[in-house]
Amino acid sequence: MDKYLWFMLLCLTMNGVASLRFFQGQRLLVMMIIQCIRGMIPFLVLLFMCVFMFAVMNHATTPKKERTFDKFQEGLGNQYMMLFGDNPENSGWVQWTLWLLFSITQIVVSFNLLIAIISDDYARVQADKKPNELRSMCEMLLEMG
Repeated sequence: MDKYLWFMLLCLTMNGVASLRFFQGQRLLVMMIIQCIRGMIPFLVLLFMCVFMFAVMNHATTPKKERTFDKFQEGLGNQYMMLFGDNPENSGWVQWTLWLLFSITQIVVSFNLLIAIISDDYARVQADKKPNELRSMCEMLLEMG
């Protein structure tokens, strides 16, 4: 039971955020959050695929004797932590080159792309403000039965 507590809390939190639609001031914000999450799903899939591929490339540069699944998992974790500014221990020029490529493509380009996606979703929600508000009110009425 305790190992699924996080999932229950996540569901309760999502339900709590969705119930904020009852208040007129919060209705648009909830719609923007939902639209941004929908817009980020393809981006996150692409981002984690790139992290995985850089981890594979980094793993391929290690000597054959050290290539184990545990080392790959560690490298995957290191690639993920590099997204947030962690500077890994690199042993050669090939790994420094991979780190530089990863920094440029993932950290700079991808997060600027994420900002553009969220800005586009915000503009879309703002443009359809009244229809979104009316749709949200209809959904609330249907939920009430």
